[in-house]
Amino acid sequence: MRPDTAGFAADLKVGSYGGQQVLVWWEGDNNAGIGSGEHVIMDASYRVITRIAAANGRKADLHELQLTDHGTALFLADAPVGPSPAVGRLPALPRVMDCAIQEIDLATGQLVLEWHGVDHIGIDESVTAAPTGSDQVYDYLHANSIEEDADGDLLVSARNTSAIYKIGPDDGRDPVAAGRQARRLQDGPGTSFALQHDARRQPDGTLSLFDDGQAPGHSRAISCVSTSRR
Repeated sequence: MRPDTAGFAADLKVGSYGGQQVLVWWEGDNNAGIGSGEHVIMDASYRVITRIAAANGRKADLHELQLTDHGTALFLADAPVGPSPAVGRLPALPRVMDCAIQEIDLATGQLVLEWHGVDHIGIDESVTAAPTGSDQVYDYLHANSIEEDADGDLLVSARNTSAIYKIGPDDGRDPVAAGRQARRLQDGPGTSFALQHDARRQPDGTLSLFDDGQAPGHSRAISCVSTSRR
């Protein structure tokens, strides 16, 4: 046993790094469910191998870290941006939370990909009410999991839109500069869900997730066959 840092620790799990099993977790500050920190990788002897920091002045969020088979790390890096113009039922807002996905090369620390939710998913897709205070940030998306799909796309769960998105390449421009398009996945018959977490592709092709549910519903784990739409 050893003490962690003075901040919060979350998302402890086993991963694979450099051909060996490792422990990974997140450390930092927790602000109403949005993390501001970095990820830690520790070897089997409980020695810290490396820490993974976000790029471009951002901080790593607490919800997700995926160590890929090609030597990179995928994680969320949220930051408030604004102002946001009026869209549909929503008035103009001073600030919204931009849920960004970053992919970092673990050997070099270089940014491989950066995708911004505010560039691809409208704030009017949110199922949560916008704040009324001028100093509050609207966390309209609240992404909470990333999964590499079999075709190379990314599966991303966004709690506050009650949706899972399949994010694939756009028109071939530099992905760091251009990001990727997002297609919203529809749930199959009998598999309606809300406020979900941990969207994962299973070996048989089905998609599993933790359905947080909405009152008077109940939380549950479900598996469904997904289809996509623009």
